[in-house]
Amino acid sequence: MSQIKVYIDEDAMDTDLVAALRSRGVTVSTPLDASLAGQSDGEQLAFATEHGCVLYTFNVSISTGFTRSGPRPGENMPE
Repeated sequence: MSQIKVYIDEDAMDTDLVAALRSRGVTVSTPLDASLAGQSDGEQLAFATEHGCVLYTFNVSISTGFTRSGPRPGENMPE
């Protein structure tokens, strides 16, 4: 089983959260790590998807768009 990877976007990024997750062995990426600070929501999603990361965001508009484009209930995410 593979370990979960998390991409925390700028809307949700908290240095304490990032540090806590990393200290527990979770692979965490941020826009600063990926040189994506200030980039569009689409670019943030593309990075997370390309790198097999769960996207953690507080941006309601971005998460609504993602759920519409993601798998339907009962479908598996590609590995």
